[in-house]
Amino acid sequence: MEQNERKLNRLENYDYSRNGLYFITICTKNRVPYLSEITEDPLFVGADIIRPIINLTNIGKILDYSINEIKNHYENVSVMKYCIMPDHVHLIISIVNEIVPADSGRMVSAPTVSTIIGSLKRFVSKETGISLWQN
Repeated sequence: MEQNERKLNRLENYDYSRNGLYFITICTKNRVPYLSEITEDPLFVGADIIRPIINLTNIGKILDYSINEIKNHYENVSVMKYCIMPDHVHLIISIVNEIVPADSGRMVSAPTVSTIIGSLKRFVSKETGISLWQN
């Protein structure tokens, strides 16, 4: 595999609108640290481990807002946990769609992980005016 080739990170023929938990990592373009800065806690002394403090940049705050809005835009989707790092974000997204009987006449369109993440990325890029995300 050449350096610029991306390995496939999705299962072939898998329905990513299915109920489940999805662990997602989204990286910034060229891994530029647009989202946060990590510093040590100056008040914590006496241990051999560092207590990091994550300070969101303005772009990171827009991303944080957008992540927290997902539940308001997708009825059966919630973000269980997330962590905004300097050049990427980790999310655990839960999709729990209602099971509708085939003969109910009601059509249910469940969002896919790609739809949810694409919407998140577009919103943050539009709000910041920056082409922010890795392709």
